[in-house]
Amino acid sequence: MSLAEEITGIAEVIKAKFPDAVVHSYQEPVPAERKKGQFVIMLKQDIRRGESLSQTWVQRQYTVVHYGENARQAVVGMDTLSRYVMNEQVSIPAAGSAGKAIKAESFTYDSAEEQENGLVRCSAVLQIQYREPVAVETFTKLKRVEVRMHNNLKGGH
Repeated sequence: MSLAEEITGIAEVIKAKFPDAVVHSYQEPVPAERKKGQFVIMLKQDIRRGESLSQTWVQRQYTVVHYGENARQAVVGMDTLSRYVMNEQVSIPAAGSAGKAIKAESFTYDSAEEQENGLVRCSAVLQIQYREPVAVETFTKLKRVEVRMHNNLKGGH
């Protein structure tokens, strides 16, 4: 699954729980854009490890930021999202991949911190992991096989 599909899927999960929320992707909004109730999704880390000749183990961590009017609102909003993602059998949909989805491995958030514009920010790390198939060389299948047998009547090798 591509990075863009995962971020779109995470945004869909957030919008399912908070339908009125504005969700920004890839970078934090500039200070003028920050408003209470907004979420931001950013890639924190991507780790890939060859697990076998046919698959790669992928682990991605995303930073999810939630803005609130005060510390209570920011932390409660993040706690609500954390419980929704981890406890309610929610899977991150894979955009463009029919039927494929990823379950979150962990969701960790920090205490709220006040920003210079008066809003309060609460940050979390959402971790997912999955296995991805390795591209392998394809071969043309044999279409017709003939067997010819020849009897050696002279008794030699």
